[in-house]
Amino acid sequence: MVTELERIEDSNIRNEEENCHWLDCLNPKKDMQEFLTTIAIILMSCGVAIMCVSFIVPREHVFDPSLPAREMEKIEIHYAKLSYYLDICTVIGMSFIAAGGLITSGVFVYYFIMPDREVYRKKDRQDLNLLTGTQREMVSYGTSNDG
Repeated sequence: MVTELERIEDSNIRNEEENCHWLDCLNPKKDMQEFLTTIAIILMSCGVAIMCVSFIVPREHVFDPSLPAREMEKIEIHYAKLSYYLDICTVIGMSFIAAGGLITSGVFVYYFIMPDREVYRKKDRQDLNLLTGTQREMVSYGTSNDG
């Protein structure tokens, strides 16, 4: 059976979720990692798609000896330009993949290194509190220019 207290808590949670804009309710640490990982996956997926398109489109034409030389020259110029643009698409796709990989590696490095830094910060705070004795003295910790 659901008690009255559980109903009230459940309704409060629902109200908070409904009133919460997606940018206002972010947990900055975890949500930023998820956001960056999602952006990296999207970048890499777009890069792979662009590269697939650039490799699927045919780059060379079939030579037809029955066409006049002027038309063949126009066709060759068209395919030369097409090949140039497809090469640019390949480079852009590789750049997207590289950017996604850099973001992903940065997130993973941050994920593995950051917990250690927080432990050191807590230890430093504890050591400074022991050194000074009170929080009030903590404000004036360090050198002063009193004269």
